[in-house]
Amino acid sequence: MSRDHYQPVPFNVDAAQARWAKRPGFAAAFAALDDEFAVLSELLRARQAAGMTQAVDCELRNVLTPAEKPKRKRVAAA
Repeated sequence: MSRDHYQPVPFNVDAAQARWAKRPGFAAAFAALDDEFAVLSELLRARQAAGMTQAVDCELRNVLTPAEKPKRKRVAAA
């Protein structure tokens, strides 16, 4: 058995957003998420200001961290 080595794939957010912006409806769909982005930004700012990690936040809210959640099994396309 061969051993695969981790090879990160570079991802340029600005270039990706420029590509996505060319899609019909992208700008409207992205703008519709403004309120959700604002809430998330405020929650993250508050957590950081309190010196809390994601793990502590999840523990206090009695939810699993993303690392603890079971992975979904991918179903092969038929």
